[in-house]
Amino acid sequence: MKLQEGDHHAPPQTPGSIKSSASSGPAPGMKLNEMPSERLMRVHNDMTDVIQAIELLQQENLRIKFKAVGQMQNLCASWFSSTTKMTLKTSFGAWKELLHKKRNLEAVNAAIKHTEKQAKLKNQQSLEEQKAEHDRLLAEYVATHKAEVERIRAAHIGDKEGFAAELEARLRGEHEEIIQGHLDDHSEARKSQSETHRTSIRDAEVKRQSMHEEYDLKHAVQEKEIAALELELKHHQKKLARGVAKLNAMERAMIAVRSAMGTYEVDLKSSTLTSPTAGKDPLNKSMEAAADPENAEQREYMKDALHEILEQVDPRYLGRSNVPLRS
Repeated sequence: MKLQEGDHHAPPQTPGSIKSSASSGPAPGMKLNEMPSERLMRVHNDMTDVIQAIELLQQENLRIKFKAVGQMQNLCASWFSSTTKMTLKTSFGAWKELLHKKRNLEAVNAAIKHTEKQAKLKNQQSLEEQKAEHDRLLAEYVATHKAEVERIRAAHIGDKEGFAAELEARLRGEHEEIIQGHLDDHSEARKSQSETHRTSIRDAEVKRQSMHEEYDLKHAVQEKEIAALELELKHHQKKLARGVAKLNAMERAMIAVRSAMGTYEVDLKSSTLTSPTAGKDPLNKSMEAAADPENAEQREYMKDALHEILEQVDPRYLGRSNVPLRS
């Protein structure tokens, strides 16, 4: 049985031959001084080509498998339909050819898997190398950056200390100038306040002296007025005493009139029967009643009433009365 067009006629390859062919020497176009990014881009492009080749091999393998299945179906159909030895021989020949193709397909699959494994290992190794190179460059960059930061920090600290010293000196000078200005202003203000205080003290002393003299004059005038009022009071007290004497005389005259009218004897007889003191003189009886301790409250009441009346009188006329003032 002849193979149709498109069959895989490549000789079988062992995994060792594929491995030796895949790892024989460096890849073409590889540079020793290329950057990690360039190497990564190149490896990515190579991996893209390898993946495309693997996909093509897988498609070819699938096509061969489908074709072998179709041939197997045709073989089985012809084998079970024929009874001749020639058909059986042809069937076994086709079976042998299919077995040979199966082994070739297994070798191709093994080569594809080995190629994928080697590509992964190579890609992983390349990535590890690129990562190590990247880490080294990053460490160098970080060290350089830290050194530059330390240098800038040291310069900044020096500039900051210099600026602080300069600012402190300038502020100290301004502070001393301000303090001196405040001291001068305080001295001038103190002198002005001292002069004003002395002037106010002199004015207050003069005013106090003048007021003292004025008060002395007023006091002398008031003492004279008090003396005049006391004289007037004595005069009025004398007049009051004369009025009281006249009042007593009028009361005695009234008693005499009543006795003349005949009422005095009737009262005397009635009072003689009831009281042993009824025959006394009415004036003496009124004096004894006034001196009685039981009438002390009445006397105090009359005295307070008289003083309340005197307090309502103009003080200028109190000197004319002979009634003693309340102490």
